[in-house]
Amino acid sequence: MVYDVTNRQSFDNIIKWLTEMRAHCDSDVFVPMLIGNKSDLRHLRAITVDEAKQFAGKNMHAYI
Repeated sequence: MVYDVTNRQSFDNIIKWLTEMRAHCDSDVFVPMLIGNKSDLRHLRAITVDEAKQFAGKNMHAYI
């Protein structure tokens, strides 16, 4: 799952994307990964690294 670190909406959509992927992918091949794109635009960042880590810790493992 790739989200734009400068766009809150893209980060907020991750739960929906995970749910859709889980519904349409074989669980043997679905291994979720969270990737923050545009991390070089630090001055425009809308999602902190800590927020993304916390989200991943709570949500990404639930789909494995």
